[in-house]
Amino acid sequence: MKRLVKPALLAATLMTPFAVQAQDSGAAADAELSASDDNVIVVTARKKEENIQSVPVAVSVFTSEDIFENGIQNIEDISRRTPGFVFDTPFGRQFDRPIIRGQANILGSSGVSVFIDNVNVTQSIRSLNFGDVDSIEIIKGPQSALFGRNTYSGAINITTRQATNDFGGELSVEVGENDLYEVLGNIRGPIIEDKLFFSLAGRYYDFKSEFDIPTNINPSVGNESSFSIGGTVEVRPTEGWTTKVRVAYNEDDDGHFPIGLLGFEDLNINVPGGTDLGGVQPFFQGVVNTFAPNPSGAPQITNTLGEGGGLEREEFFFSVNNEFELGDYTLVSTLGYTRERFKDELDSDGRPDSFGTAIVAGPAQLGPGPAPQFVVLLPFDFTTTDDDTQSTYVAEIRLDSPQDRRFRWRAGGYYFRNNQRDESLIDAFTPERQAAVTASGDAALAQIAGALGIPPFLLFNFGGGFDIGPVDPTTTEIENFSVFGSATYDLTDTLTFSTELRWAEETQRQRVFDFNTGALTTLADGSPFDVEAKFDAITPRFIVDWEATPDNLVYASAARGTKPGGFNGAQGFEFGFGTFEEESVWQFELGSKNVFADGQWVFNVAGFYSALQDYQLTENLAALGATGTTGSVTANLGDVDVYGIEIDTVFQPRSLPGLTLGGSYAWTDTEFTSGSEATQGAVFGDPDLTGQQLPRQARHQASFYTDYEAELSDDFTTVFSVNGNYLSSRFAQVQNLAETGSAFEVDARITLKYRENLSFTIYGKNLTDEDTALGVLRFIDPRGGNGSLVVNGVNIPNAFTLSSAGQSRGFQFNNRNGRRFGAIARLKF
Repeated sequence: MKRLVKPALLAATLMTPFAVQAQDSGAAADAELSASDDNVIVVTARKKEENIQSVPVAVSVFTSEDIFENGIQNIEDISRRTPGFVFDTPFGRQFDRPIIRGQANILGSSGVSVFIDNVNVTQSIRSLNFGDVDSIEIIKGPQSALFGRNTYSGAINITTRQATNDFGGELSVEVGENDLYEVLGNIRGPIIEDKLFFSLAGRYYDFKSEFDIPTNINPSVGNESSFSIGGTVEVRPTEGWTTKVRVAYNEDDDGHFPIGLLGFEDLNINVPGGTDLGGVQPFFQGVVNTFAPNPSGAPQITNTLGEGGGLEREEFFFSVNNEFELGDYTLVSTLGYTRERFKDELDSDGRPDSFGTAIVAGPAQLGPGPAPQFVVLLPFDFTTTDDDTQSTYVAEIRLDSPQDRRFRWRAGGYYFRNNQRDESLIDAFTPERQAAVTASGDAALAQIAGALGIPPFLLFNFGGGFDIGPVDPTTTEIENFSVFGSATYDLTDTLTFSTELRWAEETQRQRVFDFNTGALTTLADGSPFDVEAKFDAITPRFIVDWEATPDNLVYASAARGTKPGGFNGAQGFEFGFGTFEEESVWQFELGSKNVFADGQWVFNVAGFYSALQDYQLTENLAALGATGTTGSVTANLGDVDVYGIEIDTVFQPRSLPGLTLGGSYAWTDTEFTSGSEATQGAVFGDPDLTGQQLPRQARHQASFYTDYEAELSDDFTTVFSVNGNYLSSRFAQVQNLAETGSAFEVDARITLKYRENLSFTIYGKNLTDEDTALGVLRFIDPRGGNGSLVVNGVNIPNAFTLSSAGQSRGFQFNNRNGRRFGAIARLKF
């Protein structure tokens, strides 16, 4: 049967069941349609099954078939097809930075949480097995009332392949440029008919990046490899009782992610700079252009995780979902457990050099005359060496009233616990690495002594030597308990009012232990580093929706969301930024979902306004006066207004059977209405942020697609697909100087199908060969000789200064993959 609509590329709330509209114009208003109805797209954006076109919430959905037919391989591909959603991937598959409706972050947590089969997962989903996904929903706007913790700007709701009573499955093999190989397989069916079903899926993925070239110092840039397996068993012991148990395992083994640094030689403007604004500081304004990435190799990066460093990760997932029918009522429960072991060894600055040595103070004389002199030098190799683990426990129970009545309600309770332990990758601290650090420091001392005209033995380093050892382990415990409820009342047959409410209390505890003794370290006041903070939140949502006609829905909503506060670790406490408070938002939305021309044309539009308070963003410690660190902390900087419009349309003319045209557009405008930041003061001489835009958010985002499906014979069908996406330039930091530049990519596919069972696809991705940076981050250029450390007129080649008045900035960028081609063979049975 021909596809009636291509839902994967329809944006928020646009996936309309055309066949149902044609057959029964009242079906779009039925909020309880079953997922088994082939022509109806069902979402669970409000934790119950509803027809997407009748849900008064902005949500985009991608089914398993959409994912395959559009060549979607990861969550980043989905973001390119979803207006108002940007999935930033500046650090490969190491860390996730999802952004919905402009509410971005740099340090700290995103305001978007991910749910897999109702379980809140805290690890990255960049290596999620998309062959084991039944649907992915991108729910926009605060979802705190129903979904809970840290969904203050939206949620990503993933449902895995479900066990079925009918035997079936599929197998696909993909081969592409840069030694891309991916095998996806799943099988499902009954064990005991009508009583016990199963689903099993696996994935093997390997990719040798175009950036992995023989001339690189680092030999592993951009390479990725994954293996995953997962399965679900569904049990129906009695009528009205369903239990689903899922177990999944994933492991990743990646090389170093593509990264480079625009250095001091490319800085193009001078700003006042420094805490005292006593001079100028080189900075960069404009688009940061990319070049071939080549981060450091040995001895800065060891072979602990393979030559060139990178990432090793193991993930385990377990969930139990129960549903009990208690007469006309439904009792639903979820238990979940996830565990992640995360190891990485990375060159944070992306420079193919060895080590940098920083000056903190001096040179200065210890006494009158030809007395010995001193400096304070510290080693900085800008290498990240993590060996972290985290475990998350989730439990939820709720009771739903009958859904076929004019008044409907829900009540429930929720528990979340996350335990993290952050340690160093011990094996990365080799004698060879230590020797290189020591040699760099000794050379810097000799160069400074030569510039002073004194023998090296008269120059003393009071910085404690040049040892780079493992950091002290840190444990963080997060415990969140909440109760929630909702009520819906049909004021008339076409007008409905809903209200939702959640009360939550979160407790966070952080402890730091001495690496050598295992005892608690101490804070600056001498007390043990064992700190605790509590955050309480009340998050309501109110919705009014009016079904003007069976094909036209108008809705308005007001929702509050919160993002919890947290800790900044030892450096933060040392400089008075140990904790930061929660961030909150009120978002007001007005939307309309429409089907015109007897089901041929869908046009949906949503507009929103968000008032953010106590916005969490990065503060640079050097700009705050710290001279012994290059670190940053999260701080509450001020208030922000965000305005946005999201438009989607799809056209499927009956006069041209098989043709589908679609497109979407999102405009998001962000602006600080109050607030201040130290780096803003250091750069411009005034810390006031009023009028500045948020970093990492694109003002314009657009996508389009064209599909043409033609029947060649009774058995053979061919499909031609072209889709493109545009993302406007995004600022690196709140100073609004350096930026990524805009990006435009086009993908195309040709698929030949034999009946519904066998297909062969040839595809091209990024046919425009777009090379704009995926992300840009303000950093520093740690190379000696950058002009930041000058002694008696001599530019010291082996050291740089941490003083913000003279520090030369660098701007880190991350490369995207270029044009590439491949083929996929798929068998369904």
